Amino acid sequence: MIIVLSRGYVNPAKLTAYREAVEHSGAIAASRQEAGCLHYDIAVSALKDGSVSITEVWEGFPGLQGHMKGDALAKMTEINQRFGVVYEAKLYKAEPMG
Repeated sequence: MIIVLSRGYVNPAKLTAYREAVEHSGAIAASRQEAGCLHYDIAVSALKDGSVSITEVWEGFPGLQGHMKGDALAKMTEINQRFGVVYEAKLYKAEPMG
């Protein structure tokens, strides 16, 4: 199992427009339908203005590699560039407990 945790910052004055752009792009829903995707979500921090996190869980590297080449990520990249959002991503290999 592969977990990707990404953190970024959106100008708080543009946060509503960013969320709407992400939602209307269909990128999150499309990512969730990709082969090997177990979880994919974006969240805005309740404690730190403008802090945004993306959490991804993949069955393995093949699914993540497909996602990296797919249309959903291309849409997110375009939106992030438009809003000046840069994410720092960390990748973890995990095994289920129990």
